[in-house]
Amino acid sequence: MTLGHLTAGAANRILDGGALPTIYYAQQHTAEPGLAFDENVGPDTRRIAVTFLTAVAGVTANISSSSVVGAPADNDLEFLTLWDDSTAGECLWVVPLTGAPVAVVAGNTVGIDIGDLTLALDIWTQ
Repeated sequence: MTLGHLTAGAANRILDGGALPTIYYAQQHTAEPGLAFDENVGPDTRRIAVTFLTAVAGVTANISSSSVVGAPADNDLEFLTLWDDSTAGECLWVVPLTGAPVAVVAGNTVGIDIGDLTLALDIWTQ
């Protein structure tokens, strides 16, 4: 299980009364994505659509398995960024990968299995 971190843009949406999507688009990164979330993008720039469950107790996990076929080059992935659009949009989460680096071999399919991504917010409990 990999836990993601909310971005300031996503926090602002929540505080302004807006909603976060249930479908995100995952972008691969070979190292930290930086403050603009555009650094260290992997050689495969395609984004993978990922659908999440309705949150319960401040936690949600992906309910879809998604993949892209034919990685363009060997690389090691360290992070995913989750966006609200398949090609542009706003980055809403940064997810460090458990067990990173995750090796990608050129020509292979790269995917996210059901339950591999968990998004959570700290909530008050007593």
